[in-house]
Amino acid sequence: MKKIVLFIVVCTLSRMTASAQNGPLKFQDNPLVFYGQDGHWEARQDAFSNLVWKSYSARYFMMNDTYFLQNGNVGIGVSAPTARLQVAGNIVASELVVLNDPGNNTTPYLSGLTIYNRGASGNSYGWKWLTASVGGGFGVYPNSMELWEYPDVDNSNNCCRGRLKITKSTGVNDYPQAVVIDGNGNLALGGYADAGNNTLSVNGNVGIGTNNAQGYRLAVAGSMIAEKIKVKPQAIWPDFVFHHDYKLPSLAELENYIKKNQHLPEIPSAAEVQENGIDVGEMNRKLLQKVEELTLYIIDLQKQVNELKKNQHQDK
Repeated sequence: MKKIVLFIVVCTLSRMTASAQNGPLKFQDNPLVFYGQDGHWEARQDAFSNLVWKSYSARYFMMNDTYFLQNGNVGIGVSAPTARLQVAGNIVASELVVLNDPGNNTTPYLSGLTIYNRGASGNSYGWKWLTASVGGGFGVYPNSMELWEYPDVDNSNNCCRGRLKITKSTGVNDYPQAVVIDGNGNLALGGYADAGNNTLSVNGNVGIGTNNAQGYRLAVAGSMIAEKIKVKPQAIWPDFVFHHDYKLPSLAELENYIKKNQHLPEIPSAAEVQENGIDVGEMNRKLLQKVEELTLYIIDLQKQVNELKKNQHQDK
């Protein structure tokens, strides 16, 4: 009698459990199937001992506020994710890796990391870090890292702008630190570890309006304006003109030189200036030398005038 009562209790509990699950349960060699009002889910073990959930409806599977949709999208804190993974909140990871089809030497492929926010027009405002395969792609240099701005992604007339480009290394052993923002917020370019005491420090030559400085520290293709320029020439300043042993050319010698060369001694000709330009510091030094020589000529002429006046006075 006890055995019969126990059997009845077990059968009753089994029916209650099945009713609570809203469908029968299958164990052992058969899949575990959950039947519901809008369809059913199937849980089974595949050939690799993985647990596989399969939906026979458009419903999702939820576990601790994580939603697994039938189309393969997963949402954490998002019940209707529109991407393969959509998270409402922060993500903490030791490393984030973005992989894409590597493409080939001719087909363009891009991999990127995108950040979107709301723009002033109400459309999405985006920034993208992009890298292209060896075949390049869509304006991005091959194997470079570029930052692109998408100011209004819903406006096809205002697509995007490249804002920063980091090109690939010139060799496998090169590790150039081209741009450094140091601990003081200062900027160092061209290989410096920091900017030192400067707001901006540049190692190497600088071209403005040109990418060929031709060996000069600063090359400007165009005009410059400044309130003050200080030049510290390395050559000797021409005060030696006033030394007693300086040999001042005679006016006759100077005249002959000008007739022959069509310019002052030690001053470059128009053709030389056209071809080579002028050194501002050196030119000022030479011009001062000519002014000092001219001063000596004037002093000598004044002496001759005074002597003539003196002789005229004595003749009277």
